[in-house]
Order: sequence, then structure tokens, then C-alpha cells
Amino acid sequence: MRRCLIAILCFVVGPILAGPIRRPAERALFPIKDNDQFGYIDRKGTVVIAPHYDEARSFSEGMVGIRIDYNRG
Repeated sequence: MRRCLIAILCFVVGPILAGPIRRPAERALFPIKDNDQFGYIDRKGTVVIAPHYDEARSFSEGMVGIRIDYNRG
């Protein structure tokens, strides 16, 4: 009985604690540079986010670091 309860908890609570569903690998985005501005493309080479950042990092766990220089004139 106890093993059954533990198994049920693993199947029900486990996915909730695991966090959000990750993007499929084919949907991954990669930084590109064009005229000193950065944007993102997908695996097929399609521009998904047009270059307009001053710096762009690679995605990690669904998050990314970018830099926008507002003092640039």
C-alpha cells in the first residue's frame, strides 16, 4: 500500500515540481550579428528576432541575456 502511494505521488507531484515544459530542441534560438546589432535565428536560419540589441547571449533554461545601450548616440 505504501509503495503504491509513493508511486502515485511520484507520477502526480513529480511533473509539477519539475517545472515548465521545455521548448523542443528544434525551436532553439541562436544569436546572430548584423551591422553591430544582435538578434536571433532558429535552426533553419530564419530570423526570429530582428537584430536590434547591442549584445545578445545564448539561451539557457528559457532565459537569455541582452544589452541595450540607451546612451548610444
